[in-house]
Amino acid sequence: MEATTVDIKEVTEFDRQVGLRLLEIRERRGISEEKVAMLLYPDVTVHDLRDYERGLKSVSLSLLPRLAEALGVPLFVFFPEVPVVSPADWCLLHDYRRLDETSRTGIRRWIAFLLADISPVD
Repeated sequence: MEATTVDIKEVTEFDRQVGLRLLEIRERRGISEEKVAMLLYPDVTVHDLRDYERGLKSVSLSLLPRLAEALGVPLFVFFPEVPVVSPADWCLLHDYRRLDETSRTGIRRWIAFLLADISPVD
């Protein structure tokens, strides 16, 4: 009986950055590891998710769109080279857009009040 070998892909710095963004987004959104794994079952287990987030395992390109959908974020937030908006800022904007108009108005007034109190230091 011949032994078979499995090619294990080396985890790159890019893979680690994607994993860190995955962790940041998941925690910011308040979604448990178990919930994400359940949404991506049978392709992802809780153990796999932890390995991705710790940078121990590479997330396959084909899995990224499903992860983005499960977390409610656009696909581009996983890519470190895209400085369009941070994952935390995207999640904040997403949450803001889900508010009713009265709540949005209150937040805008609060921000305007805070900004009016800021004066330049000479």
